[in-house]
Parts: sequence; C-alpha cells; structure tokens
Amino acid sequence: MLGAGLANEAALSKTMMYVGSHDGHVYALSRKTGKIIWKTQVGSEVECSQLYYRGRVYSGSHSGQVRAMDAKTGHILWTFQASGEVKSGLSTADGRLYFGDYSSTMYALRISSGELLWRTHTAGLSSGYRSGSFYSTPSAAYGRVYIGNTDGKLYSFVASNGQIAWTHSFGSWVYGSPAVHNGLVFETGYAGVVEALSARTGNVQWQHTLPYRTTASPTV
Repeated sequence: MLGAGLANEAALSKTMMYVGSHDGHVYALSRKTGKIIWKTQVGSEVECSQLYYRGRVYSGSHSGQVRAMDAKTGHILWTFQASGEVKSGLSTADGRLYFGDYSSTMYALRISSGELLWRTHTAGLSSGYRSGSFYSTPSAAYGRVYIGNTDGKLYSFVASNGQIAWTHSFGSWVYGSPAVHNGLVFETGYAGVVEALSARTGNVQWQHTLPYRTTASPTV
C-alpha cells in the first residue's frame, strides 16, 4: 500500500520506480519485486509527477515546495519554496529545472543546488493575460520552455531569462503537456482541439477538432 492514493506518473531508473502519494510521501520501489526501498516524508500531498535525473529524484508538492532527493536513499538534498501549489510536472535541460505553480508563476532553478535563476509571474500582465494555473508539464527545446496554463494559453518562455517569447490562446483550459518535435509544438485544449504551432513564432501550422473534450497530452 502506498499511502492515500496516487495522482501522478512514476519516474523510472534502471532498478527503481519513484512515485508521490496523497499521504505526503515520495516512495521508491524495486522495479523487480515491488518492495518499498525507501519513503521520504515531504509534509503535503504530492500530485506532481516525479522526475529522475542523474541519480536524483525531483518532486513538487501542494505546499509549494520542490525538492531534490538522493535516488538511492531518499535523503533530501535541497528544498525550494514556490509561491503556490506545485502540481505541474518538472522537466530539465542544460542544468536547469523548470516548472510552474498554481500562483501562475513559472520557475527555472539550478538543478544542482535549487538556486532560483528566474521566475516569471503571468497574472495581471497586459495584452489580455489573466490569472491561471500551471498544471501542464513543461517541455524545453530550442532555447525555449513551452507549457500550458488554465488561463487558456500555451506559453513560450525564453529559457535563459524567463521572458515570454509568445503565447497562443486555445480558448479553453490547456491541461495537456506540449510535445516538441522538428520545429513544431503540439498541444491540446480542453474544448477538444489539437494544434501544431511553430516553436519559434507560435503561428498555427495546422488544427484538428476532436469529437470530445480532452485533457490528454500529445506525444511524438
């Protein structure tokens, strides 16, 4: 039994599986036997999917804390406090950890130490931005970070400084996590649409209406 239930995707290493629980713990299980190898208390519900990278596990929680843990022991190596609940999955590229929170703020941390490199708050900005929440897992490519928001927009941030490069409105919640391939970003909107956009400009290359609403994430 893994606590009070699971609402996230597991991360895998060669020998272990890592998953967060509503009981406020992150668990490591043997992939071969299913035996719990360690569990680390993080103090609040874990809805964020875990990220395994180079011997560490990275996890967010409803308290807004993001942690790096030793993948073999579960020992907490560093902790960062965000402004809102972290339900968004985490991603990494070029020595940085990217994620969004429920205060509509996007972050980049130094993955080795948890040092804040930049944060960008998207609520209350001009040009029609409105407050929303980041539930989508970001995708980093081409010097940009792409992520959906419940304000109905797909955001493209400059990876080096957090500046908003462009946004594209879907007109409904953007829960899905974008896929990036061959110069295109693929994303879904809750109203039931899937689109391919230019990764550089955000211009729509094609659009397809689905039979029903969706919170699914596209893959390539």
